[in-house]
Amino acid sequence: MTVKTGLTRSAFAVVALGALLGAAGPALANHDSSKNGAVHAWTSTDNKTLNVADTTGDSNDVYSNMTRSGVSGTPNLRNSNGVGSTATKTYSQEILGIQACIDDAGSDTCDSWR
Repeated sequence: MTVKTGLTRSAFAVVALGALLGAAGPALANHDSSKNGAVHAWTSTDNKTLNVADTTGDSNDVYSNMTRSGVSGTPNLRNSNGVGSTATKTYSQEILGIQACIDDAGSDTCDSWR
């Protein structure tokens, strides 16, 4: 007696591929923001660690504004350590959005929210 399982090889492959892509989804969910080649901000794959790198020697501090789950206002993480440095901080709340900024003359120059 032959018993059919209900899944062909191609159907099984589609299900397996969907499971793999679903598992990879959160790893691709991090935020990334940069402005004028002077600042690069990004979050970890779990969106709880923020990194802010100073990427040019223009003597300006850089920072990233952020929004976090359950936190009011717009806190930021500042990097005042100069070109080539990265400030990093881990938070208990999920980071929902970031905005990389340069602390330059006048109004600060910022990327759009990411």
